Amino acid sequence: MVRKLPLFDGFIETPFERRFQGLLRQAWLQRSWHVIVAEPGSGKTMGIGDLRDEAARAAGMVGGRRYPVLAVTAPKNDPREAALGNLLLGALGVGAWGRWSERKYLLYDLLGQYGVECLICDDAHDLSMPHLIFLKELTDHLFLAFPAHPLGLCLVTAGRGASIPLKDVFDQPETMWMQFRRRLDCLQPYCRVVSHTEGEVHDILIALEQIYRPSFPELNLQQWAGSVYTWLTHPLLDPQKSGRVLMDPLMKLVTTALKWSYAQREADVASKHLEAAAELLTLRRDRIQIIDAENNRLKEDEQEKQESGEEQKKPQPKGRKAKEPKKQSSSDEPDGKLGEYSDANTGLRPPCPNIHPKNVWMNIRIHFGDGFSGSSEESCFFGSFAFLPFGFGFFCSSPDSCFSCSSSLRRLFSASMIWILSRRRVSSSAAASSCLEATSASRCAYDHLSAVVTSFIKGSMSTRPLFWGSSNGWVSQV
Repeated sequence: MVRKLPLFDGFIETPFERRFQGLLRQAWLQRSWHVIVAEPGSGKTMGIGDLRDEAARAAGMVGGRRYPVLAVTAPKNDPREAALGNLLLGALGVGAWGRWSERKYLLYDLLGQYGVECLICDDAHDLSMPHLIFLKELTDHLFLAFPAHPLGLCLVTAGRGASIPLKDVFDQPETMWMQFRRRLDCLQPYCRVVSHTEGEVHDILIALEQIYRPSFPELNLQQWAGSVYTWLTHPLLDPQKSGRVLMDPLMKLVTTALKWSYAQREADVASKHLEAAAELLTLRRDRIQIIDAENNRLKEDEQEKQESGEEQKKPQPKGRKAKEPKKQSSSDEPDGKLGEYSDANTGLRPPCPNIHPKNVWMNIRIHFGDGFSGSSEESCFFGSFAFLPFGFGFFCSSPDSCFSCSSSLRRLFSASMIWILSRRRVSSSAAASSCLEATSASRCAYDHLSAVVTSFIKGSMSTRPLFWGSSNGWVSQV
């Protein structure tokens, strides 16, 4: 069983989070408005959630619930103001029932009752014109209420390069957007929060060492700070060539390498695992992974090897050498339905008395439902997975030799049973009685016994094809 590394899912106060949360706190305390931009995967949502929870804990429960910092995500593909209003009501723990014209004014009262002081909207680049107009109306109403209740507003957006989302909207000459633009902070209206430098990556790796020390007693991640910084500033991960490292690929690289090292019971992360994880994030990031039943097929092959090895370990008569079958597999074959076979003598060739045939093992997989339709009277006596000796295995130097070896008779009996059941529509009991009659009547007469088996074979070739099937399952012999 593969060992699974217990991953850390908490909040890490990285240098980026300190810069980002510092700006959010400023808007909270000063009731100022800001448009904040950061790259996707830098950790904006984690920072917003941590600040919201910290503010709620500091406010306490005295006098009822309080939400000093209220955070929502901008609605997607719904430009109505009711979509944003329902999200605000849900963040306050109030259900969205009734008409929006009534719930709209209820929202105004609830924001004052729950002590909301700062409103944060994540993914604000998805806000529509009705959403922005609703935010201005909401803040204006609370500011003119008695007592006055001003709100801080942070529109957190995702963007790369020099472009600032929403700036082109607020720069429009209409009166609405001129008023919106005037309410933005005069010193920091538009803010871009950058990611981590190489030194900050070193500090983050030290923090990760302390987190995963219980699983890796000798963990030393800080020695790889330079290599990690080089890998994560690859042009595919840093197309703007800013020289900054995002938190998301950094955590993916480290945790992936730690998972592989933990599965191999290593005390420290291996350099090969770090390199492989970096290659996975850069050179092989667009690789399409094929998900197939290959793992199940490999397990079946291992099980077959073990079982065939146990069978070969059994003592065999002297003078005979068992040959291991050559497995031929094809990716087009359905799993578990085609028998694995050998290209050795299968018994279809005419026997030569001066040649010693080898014992060939054929693996037959049988899948049946309620019964086997190849038998007209009763179900098949085979197991769900069996190794059956196909071949007579006799040892004879001339045509006049007799069969005095009981083991040869047993193998002949088994082979006869296979041929009768596979070539003719008879039951297992009828086939067994026919084989017993043939083998007992010709115990010391090779020619007669061979003629009996040959007659069964010739008679069956015209009545039963090489492959047969049923609605419940099917068998194939190659």
